[in-house]
Amino acid sequence: MCKALKKNNTPAGFALGHATGDANGWLHWSCGPWRLYVDKDDKVIINSPETVKALEYCKALSDNFIPGVASWNDSSNNKAFLSGELPDVRTASRSMLRQGRSEQEGAC
Repeated sequence: MCKALKKNNTPAGFALGHATGDANGWLHWSCGPWRLYVDKDDKVIINSPETVKALEYCKALSDNFIPGVASWNDSSNNKAFLSGELPDVRTASRSMLRQGRSEQEGAC
């Protein structure tokens, strides 16, 4: 989906690094469950085939994001959506943002 969005000049964009709230939520589903990072004895493992595969998937997704996501904070995805740079947004306040964008578009 991210490749298709980018090809259509409507790339996806998720925060990657400087956000602490829901903007980083995509990492929870894209990098897989936490069991990828601990073994059966609860020892932290990073260099497992599952973790490598999950991180490669995250990298492939991020290659198709709108430029600048590595510096985004919690509000950056919302600002990009409201300005029309992103076709959609996944946040807890999604419906309020959609309403704000509709009002902005109606005022133009």
